[in-house]
Amino acid sequence: CDQRVAVLLREFLHVVHGHLDDALRRCTDKGVHLADAYLAACAAASGEAIASFDRDFEKFKDVKRIEPKK
Repeated sequence: CDQRVAVLLREFLHVVHGHLDDALRRCTDKGVHLADAYLAACAAASGEAIASFDRDFEKFKDVKRIEPKK
C-alpha cells in the first residue's frame, strides 16, 4: 500500500466520521432526515450555504439556507 494513499485515506475517513457523528446528532436533535443532517453538518463545517427549497435546513442556526429562484 502506498503510504501517501494510506495517509490521505485516513484523513478522509477522519473528516467523514466527524461529519457523520455531527449529522447523527443533528438528526436526533432536530428530527430531520439523515441526508439533510449530513448536508447541514458539511455546510456548517465548511461555512458554505445550502441552496434548497427544504425549510428543514432553517432548524440549524449554524447553517445558512438560500432559497433557489423558481
